[in-house]
Amino acid sequence: MDECNNSNYSGSSGPATLIRLENANIVRSSCFVGWVEARNLTIKLIANGQLDLKSFEERRLRIQQKEEQRLQNSAIVYVDNTVDKYKLEGLPQIDCQSRIDLCKARCCKFAFAL
Repeated sequence: MDECNNSNYSGSSGPATLIRLENANIVRSSCFVGWVEARNLTIKLIANGQLDLKSFEERRLRIQQKEEQRLQNSAIVYVDNTVDKYKLEGLPQIDCQSRIDLCKARCCKFAFAL
């Protein structure tokens, strides 16, 4: 579950960031509680003979592989905490227009936070 692992809120400590942090903590806590409950239920069903461990494990692996494939085909957006990118200092001045024939816009294809 992507929401359970989305805890990349470093940087600014303003009210909006604190609210995002609190919301992330709530989501992570809810995910953990759900995981513990599902795990306990699975263990109990296997112990009572109501769930075959081998078939459960095979199904879990199939679902995991499908999810990994789905994530590979999905766009993932990372959001940076930089308030205004135009106020950043010390950045190199690059004449992209004159280099576009050489680089074929490689740097524009890099994965980076928005």
